[in-house]
Amino acid sequence: TLSNDVDAPLWVLLITSSIAGVTGNVTIATLTGLGHIGDTTTDKSILPVRLVAATAAMSVATMFGGFVEAAMSDLPSAWPCVVSIACAAAGLFCALILLPNAPPVAQAVTPLRVTSTQDGFCSKVADGFMSFLKDTGSVFVAVARKREGNKRGMLIALCATIFLVSAVIDDEDVVIQTYLVGEPFCWDKEKFGLFSGIKSGMKSIGSLFVAYALKKWLKLDDAILITIGISSCIAQAAFFGTVEADWLFYMGGVVGCCRLQVLSGVIAFADTLIEPHEIGKIYTFIALTSGLSYFLAIFGLLPLYDITFKTLPWLIWAVMIVLCLLGIIVVMVTRIFWKREMRREREADKSLSVYTVTSP
Repeated sequence: TLSNDVDAPLWVLLITSSIAGVTGNVTIATLTGLGHIGDTTTDKSILPVRLVAATAAMSVATMFGGFVEAAMSDLPSAWPCVVSIACAAAGLFCALILLPNAPPVAQAVTPLRVTSTQDGFCSKVADGFMSFLKDTGSVFVAVARKREGNKRGMLIALCATIFLVSAVIDDEDVVIQTYLVGEPFCWDKEKFGLFSGIKSGMKSIGSLFVAYALKKWLKLDDAILITIGISSCIAQAAFFGTVEADWLFYMGGVVGCCRLQVLSGVIAFADTLIEPHEIGKIYTFIALTSGLSYFLAIFGLLPLYDITFKTLPWLIWAVMIVLCLLGIIVVMVTRIFWKREMRREREADKSLSVYTVTSP
């Protein structure tokens, strides 16, 4: 927020943007919250529905944020920063107070090491650093370890999908602001804040109603939900890249209402490929993958937009659409392997049950 809203020297903006990028922006907190839901949901059949509800709640919060931004459009740029920092502090306080610091005991596979109070400061720092390296390494080991059938390949394919699509989603939100505020549209802060709030409201509707209906009533699998979410990204990019009338930009926000289902769908899909005690590690890797997509947006998509926005303003949207199409191809291929894997497991279970019944 500081790097986007405050008219500060370039080196200050560079430092704050770098800190935001290294710490994963809000993505790390979002995925940590979704990981907590995965840790504490013992009935995995309702996990996708809970993830949909969580993404809907985030969309509602973003919607109110857009409206607050529009209401403060005439105030100095420091005020939105103050409000954002206060909200972040309140969220941190609630997380520390209300959320437990570990998964349920039944899911804990590594006992908590109690540090002796007689250890010196340097010893504690060294132990903490070594523990950090060990935990970080265990995340990569959990993803790379050999799994039954093609599950390892499917898991890596899902991470590749979230890498591509997260770069598009993050970059869409950045580019559209520059796109509408600059020539030839010249939207002011109030108008763009209203647009941002309505667009976020559409995402909450898409998360709460559309995705819920698709999952709960139509019984669509997670791969189809991911594909619908990516298709929503494609439709929104197509609208933003081709329309000129103001109301059509709002329509683009409507067709992009299901974008958040990509993240929740990938998490729910990944949950079917891993063991219960691996949830934290795999969700951490998904968070890392989503955070690394920030660099693709910063060093790939945004420079491309800066170079071409005067001569080929539609090119950035075309590149986003191509990346999303690659994501759909990866998801569809993964779904084929997943259905084969499920069929093989059902046949194995059926053979085992027949053997159990007929054996003396």
